[in-house]
Amino acid sequence: MKFLSLAVFVGLLLAACVSCSEAAKSSNNMYNSRRKTISSGDLIILKSAHSSYSKLSLSCNTSGCQWTHCPSNDAEVSSSCSPENAEFKITARGETLGKPIESGEKVSLIIRKYGPQYKLTCGKSSTAQCHLASFKGDMTGNNWLIYDNATFQIFSKEAEDSTPIHNGDVAFTESSSSMKFLGETVLVALIFLGGVNCLDSVVINSNNLQVSFSVPIEDVWTDLSRVHRYPVIKSGDQIVLRSAHSSYSTYLLYCDTNCELGNCSGSQSMTKSLWSSCSSYSKFYITAFGRVNGEAINSGDTVSLSSYAFGSSYRLRCTSSNTWYCRVSSITSTMTGNQWLYYSYATFEIYAKNAVDGTPLQYGDVVGLKYPYYGSSYWMTYYSGYFRPRSCSSSSKTSCALENTYSGFRIFKKL
Repeated sequence: MKFLSLAVFVGLLLAACVSCSEAAKSSNNMYNSRRKTISSGDLIILKSAHSSYSKLSLSCNTSGCQWTHCPSNDAEVSSSCSPENAEFKITARGETLGKPIESGEKVSLIIRKYGPQYKLTCGKSSTAQCHLASFKGDMTGNNWLIYDNATFQIFSKEAEDSTPIHNGDVAFTESSSSMKFLGETVLVALIFLGGVNCLDSVVINSNNLQVSFSVPIEDVWTDLSRVHRYPVIKSGDQIVLRSAHSSYSTYLLYCDTNCELGNCSGSQSMTKSLWSSCSSYSKFYITAFGRVNGEAINSGDTVSLSSYAFGSSYRLRCTSSNTWYCRVSSITSTMTGNQWLYYSYATFEIYAKNAVDGTPLQYGDVVGLKYPYYGSSYWMTYYSGYFRPRSCSSSSKTSCALENTYSGFRIFKKL
């Protein structure tokens, strides 16, 4: 059997093996809305969704991955479907064990036989094989970025993106020369993040003490952000991105025709007077994949930035053109469901220097915008007078979301 490579279109039929008898019963009506959901921590097998290979399941070892014989029909999952090398444990980024995995979420797959350090990964070339490789540590916090090449984004044919995947759903993968995925792997398409975190802004109460400040509250939050880091950035917030480079500390990301740095003199935070006096071309609305307006955005989330000046249909995107760079252009007024994949060129991953990935971004954080559509190591960077995608790191934020770099910003929301 030929090993699976990145150039192969693979249709995978998810079948949860946590309780095979229960799964078989629920599968009798394949498209019933009450089918068992696939949850973080579940043991699963991946059956081919191709009619010619319907009795085959994905099997992997350290040498490669291949289809192996699985003598059962599409409506059941028998014990013979789960040889040791074909039983995966699936975990989702930002999700507690037992929580449903949604279409579009970032996941990691391990083979129970080999232990948690052996994770599924794929090479970067079109002929490279997918296989199991040893990675130190669990997939928690910043390890999701460090071990980026051992992560996948899973999409269900039946489910709208950011809705749960169910037992029996078809999850698809594809390779496209015009699409650059995270880690450039395509066993399962990698583009977005998931996870729900309902943390809200912290409110400090005191029964007998009243505190007053003789400086703008925005400056207080900026100073606090170096330690306690409040308030949080939420999906739907109006934001600006100020350069974190000391030479451009009063400059904001400014997008008219192309994106550059625009001067907005004043304090290094964003006071109310600056919100009204600084150019509207430097103001954006930020929305995050899988999050409703008002929900906290986590470090590592996939986001889209729409222009305050041009309107909600104009979104920040980048290109490889030598004359176009990064800019805002008319794309879509809303980013919902499957639009996050369709308009992936207008999405970024946002990482905060001081936040553990998977925890909320907060006012004044130093952040970087990773642009996986162009390549796994590319971040939006100021270079020769304009912003463009430039290589920084595929698996670390420490040199990209950083002060005194041309890819680092301080993020502020309108309070």
